[in-house]
Amino acid sequence: AITRIISEHCISRKERHFHLFGVDCTPNPRVFSPTLEDRWYVYAPNTVAGNTPVTIGHQYSIAAYLPEKSAALAPPWIIPLSCERISTSQRGIMMGMQQLSDCIQSQASFKNELCVSMGDCAYSHPDCLWEAKKNQNQVHISRARNNRVFNYPFEAPDGPRGKGRPTHYGERHELRDPITWRATDETLKFELTSKKGKQQIVEIECWDTMIMRG
Repeated sequence: AITRIISEHCISRKERHFHLFGVDCTPNPRVFSPTLEDRWYVYAPNTVAGNTPVTIGHQYSIAAYLPEKSAALAPPWIIPLSCERISTSQRGIMMGMQQLSDCIQSQASFKNELCVSMGDCAYSHPDCLWEAKKNQNQVHISRARNNRVFNYPFEAPDGPRGKGRPTHYGERHELRDPITWRATDETLKFELTSKKGKQQIVEIECWDTMIMRG
């Protein structure tokens, strides 16, 4: 109910042709609360080099709406739509994907229009992609781990197919090994200007119809 009420006040789009959502987990350290229910070791980034990035406490999953900026250099801000505590028996990434689905289903304008969700490399898990696939109007974008291996679709040779299960995975595309990369299907290159006035060149290389095991 709270998600539905808050989503009614999301800023109207001007130039963007889709609704943008973000999801992530954040820790709540409770190191000095030994009697706190369901307290456990949770991931917590640490700026001190060599320290283990963990703490003791709770972890929360937050799904938020990312409004369109009023100007190119306007500061970013978010509208939190859902915040849930992750118990020790739950997976944070799957709770986050379910929260995104609930947010999309909370409003008719979200359900009937294109929605884009974003997450870090943890949300590139096959289970997360499968959860996003349940909403036909949802496109999920996440950063892949630097050791991820993708596959090109298998190209069956001409002639009759042999016995057994059809081959599904073709040649490997290893992110760490550019030798395994085929020619790109699309390349986009453009310039950006940072807040300090520095010119930056951005080049995006795209491969279509890649598949991932799982």
